[in-house]
Amino acid sequence: MERIDFEISGEDSANWSIADNIRTNGLDANGGSLVATPKARNSLHYFVSVPATLERDKKLKKFFKEYIIQADRTLTIPVGKTLEIEPGVTVRLGNESEIVVLGTLKAEGTEDKKITFTSLSGLWKNIRIMAGSAGSAISHAVFEYGGRYFNNMPLERRAMLSILENNAPVSNSIFKNSFSAGLKLALSDSLVEKNQFMTGTSTANTGMIATGGAPKISDNVFANNYHGLWIESGSRASVENNIFRDSVDYAIFSI
Repeated sequence: MERIDFEISGEDSANWSIADNIRTNGLDANGGSLVATPKARNSLHYFVSVPATLERDKKLKKFFKEYIIQADRTLTIPVGKTLEIEPGVTVRLGNESEIVVLGTLKAEGTEDKKITFTSLSGLWKNIRIMAGSAGSAISHAVFEYGGRYFNNMPLERRAMLSILENNAPVSNSIFKNSFSAGLKLALSDSLVEKNQFMTGTSTANTGMIATGGAPKISDNVFANNYHGLWIESGSRASVENNIFRDSVDYAIFSI
């Protein structure tokens, strides 16, 4: 047993769980790898959350550099809870994992200390900010090696980041090397500005998709995508001062 978060009192029974049995630190008396973390960061502290639902507000600190979401895990940030990520943090998502934001996700990096969402193993699925999420915002972040989907999954989940019936802003961020789209907006009025979309050149790779709503899409760079920007289903998107280059098919497609 070990504390999940060593910064929280050991008297809180909910803050104890079984070590992940993965991280080793030194050798035991027989010369074998010691599955323990003496005088080191507890193995469970690497997890964004041990339970599948975030139970308390949490800040991912740049001092610890990286955090993990387990493979095949849907991490839910419930209403009333906030996950805040400090600049410079890397979040590594396991194969087919995802994040559902009903509460608040604040991922606001800086120009020289970006927040990175990347793969721990395989391809992660999707981060989606849902209707009712309050105060969520994305800036100076990198999204890569995600967007995994299967044919039975809803279309709005076929992107690394989805904003669904919510107006969370996205700025100064990079979307690259995706299995599907970089960013998907559905019935959203989000401000999307100063981002780079470089998702890849297979047929599933679209830099950004907007369905319905009236988002403002400005000063972005769309490069090396199969489709750059895809606008559909009555979207009243405002598209200004963007750069499009090296699209395999359409730079902008509107239906």
